[in-house]
Amino acid sequence: MASVTREKTATANAWIGSAVERVEDERFLRGHGCYVADVYADDLLHACILRSPIAHGRIETIDTAAAKTLPGVVAVITAPEIGAVPRIPVRQHGVPEAELYRQPVIAVDKVRYVGEPVALVVAESAAAAEDAVAAIEANISELPVVADHHRAARDDILLFENAATNRVRVLCARAGDAEKAFAEADYRRRERFSVQRHTAFPMEPRGLMATWDAGRMVLYGAAKVPFFNRRTLAEMLGLAESAVDLIEVDVGGGFGARGEFYPEDFLIPFAARHVRGSVRWVEDRREHLLAMNHAREMYADVEIACRRDGKVLGLRGTVDIDLGAYVRTNGITPPRNVVQLMAGPYDVPNIALDAVVYATNKTPTAPIAVPAASKPVSSANGSSTWPRTILASIPPNSVGAISCAKSNCRIRCRQFWTWMTAAKPSATAVFMPSCWIAASMHSAGRKNQNSTDS
Repeated sequence: MASVTREKTATANAWIGSAVERVEDERFLRGHGCYVADVYADDLLHACILRSPIAHGRIETIDTAAAKTLPGVVAVITAPEIGAVPRIPVRQHGVPEAELYRQPVIAVDKVRYVGEPVALVVAESAAAAEDAVAAIEANISELPVVADHHRAARDDILLFENAATNRVRVLCARAGDAEKAFAEADYRRRERFSVQRHTAFPMEPRGLMATWDAGRMVLYGAAKVPFFNRRTLAEMLGLAESAVDLIEVDVGGGFGARGEFYPEDFLIPFAARHVRGSVRWVEDRREHLLAMNHAREMYADVEIACRRDGKVLGLRGTVDIDLGAYVRTNGITPPRNVVQLMAGPYDVPNIALDAVVYATNKTPTAPIAVPAASKPVSSANGSSTWPRTILASIPPNSVGAISCAKSNCRIRCRQFWTWMTAAKPSATAVFMPSCWIAASMHSAGRKNQNSTDS
């Protein structure tokens, strides 16, 4: 058989390192951008949301009579108008325990954080809608507040009575034999770290405009995960997916927080169908800080074990996580990440880390994409005479700080698996790939004064 030889030709890359002309600048600089607030319809109405001013309380009554009589008010919507109130699904790293902590799109019998939607007004102008919201009398009996993970752990005040605990889940990362590694280590150090609660703050607040026409729903303002949101909205509204369109217009920043499925992603389309027309809602800054996903707020108590020559033998500890009032679409992802990826790309053969996830009376949390500072690992205050620098070695065949569990991953990197299990006897251990998140992992925090060496 004749052999065929193909000549290899080198092709210069025309993109990497080259200046690329920005094609969108002129439109924005000339004021020709099109954001949600710029989208118009002839029958356009405006929505405003009454949000709970109370962190934890039981809804006794919601009197909307006065609001309905105000000029320009078209509709006032509360849980009874919706009927069977849907709950927001978990789209990423769902766990069975999270089902009890999912958020209803509007408060039904209880409020669990300041900013939770209680009622929605549709009116002929945004000002009329705001006036009507101010006229609604919400009688909410205050309950004791679960203000932090310490109080949550006591379980004497429950956010969800049917769950019987504020501890949503314990996620465990295990590798090797951490107990043995620490028993045999020449040096051990224990530290406490924390990272504060924060959120994204894009230039443009969130907004949506929904149009209902002849059995078809069109929603402007989609971002990030439009296909998941489309499926979710169609199911909640009882429509075929083909009867729902989500359209992304210009977006003034997202940082990972914009685009997830929030209560408003149901309430505004529902309102449009309710009034059989078009409804627009654009949040103000106060709403944004109350309602958009917060992030992080974690408290780590971790310990490292080393050999005399500085080789890291093991890592163990617990991370307490204040998740907020509900498990939203990807709320379990950060707790998973912190224990799965704490070792980074380095060769730490023995790991025993637990992420304890608590529900509290705060705005729910989820991942956001912001840079943060990192701290090198060093053995300060050690009593030994051996060198103080801990050696963090990268295993062979690894590329940078990227690790992956997929054999067909587009990023050529080391094959890496991390055990993740539930802290329950009946749980099944599962492998969790980490390539997509390890590449952008941030190590952030504030070291507390309380630390120990041995």
